[in-house]
Amino acid sequence: MVTAEQQHAALVPAWIAAVGAALAAVLLPLASLAMQAPEGAAELLWVLGWTCATGAAVAAVSAVVVLGRERAEPTRRPAGRSALLVALAVALLMGTAWLYPFAGSGGGSG
Repeated sequence: MVTAEQQHAALVPAWIAAVGAALAAVLLPLASLAMQAPEGAAELLWVLGWTCATGAAVAAVSAVVVLGRERAEPTRRPAGRSALLVALAVALLMGTAWLYPFAGSGGGSG
């Protein structure tokens, strides 16, 4: 049986980045909706969402580093699937960070 890492070394961190970014894209809007929920639910979802986003960003950077290293080796197979997953993760992270900024949204004023 061939594992994902044997197929391509950047595939595992690329999947982690894509799944983490998707989780962040789901959890952060849920935190906004949970403002009327019991005490602490919105904060928990917000922290979990940003934890997933941070983990996805770290995994995306590591996948890009692996892709860059392997691009220098001409004997390796093409990494189209890994690059596509990293691009998806980056797009999701950018959209999520734009819609739900970590800081500076004006929520603390007043």
